[in-house]
Amino acid sequence: MSRSYLNPRHQDLKTRICQSTGLPTCMVLNCGRATMAREQCGLNRYYCRTHVEHFRRHGSYSKPSYTASQLAPYRAAALAWLTENDGLAVVAAARHRVITRMWAVGAPTNAFRLRGMSPSARSRNVWALLGARQVDADQLLAVWLAVCMAHHADPQPERKLEYRHVQAAKVLHRLAGGSHRRWDGQATMGISATELHKYPASRGVVLRYIGQTIAELASPLDGYIPAISKTSISMHRPKRVRQQAQAV
Repeated sequence: MSRSYLNPRHQDLKTRICQSTGLPTCMVLNCGRATMAREQCGLNRYYCRTHVEHFRRHGSYSKPSYTASQLAPYRAAALAWLTENDGLAVVAAARHRVITRMWAVGAPTNAFRLRGMSPSARSRNVWALLGARQVDADQLLAVWLAVCMAHHADPQPERKLEYRHVQAAKVLHRLAGGSHRRWDGQATMGISATELHKYPASRGVVLRYIGQTIAELASPLDGYIPAISKTSISMHRPKRVRQQAQAV
C-alpha cells in the first residue's frame, strides 16, 4: 500500500506546493528572503517562512506584539474604570458574559494531553483554565480594553482587527498558564524531586479564536473606550502636569 494512498491530503498538498509560484522575494520591507511558494516549502506566495511564522505568533507579518509594559498603564486604567463604574448595566452584563463563558466550557484538559485537539477545542480549554484559576472577569475585560486603547494611541497601528484579537489572546493565554507535574523519589543523599512543566504554544489559529471570543464578550463596553482612554491619559501624565490641571 503506497504512502500516497494512505495520505491523499498529504499528497495533494505536496502537489500544490510543487506547482505554486509566488513573488521572488518577501513583501516585508528590506527582507529579501524568497517567498514560501518560491522555495516550495509552503503555499504562501507573498511572504517568507520567517514572516509567516511571525504572523502566526503576533497577528501581523511585520509589527511586533505590544509589550507588557506598554499595556500595563492601559490595563490599570481599564480596571480602575470598571471598579468606579461597577453599577453600570453594561459593565455587569459584560462581566456576567465572561463568567458564564469561563464556566460553560467545563473542566480544563491537562496541557500534556492537548496534542491532536482542534484550535477551537484548545481555545475552550484556555477559558476553562481561566475559570479553574478563578481569574477575575474584570482582569479579562481590562485586557481587551487595554489592547484597544494601545491600538488607538499607536502612531503606526496595524489596521487589521485580527492583530488586536491576537494581542488580547496572548495575554489571556499567559494568564491561563500551563500544567505542572512533580515526582518525589529516593536518592542517595535523601529525597529527589523531578518536575515537569508544560505550557501550550501561543501561536496559530487558537489565538484567533480566543481573541474573537473576548472581543465579543466585551462588546457592550466598546462605546466607553474613548472615555477610558482619557482616564488613562490623565492618570499617567507627569505629576507636575496633573497638579497644574487640578489647580485650574
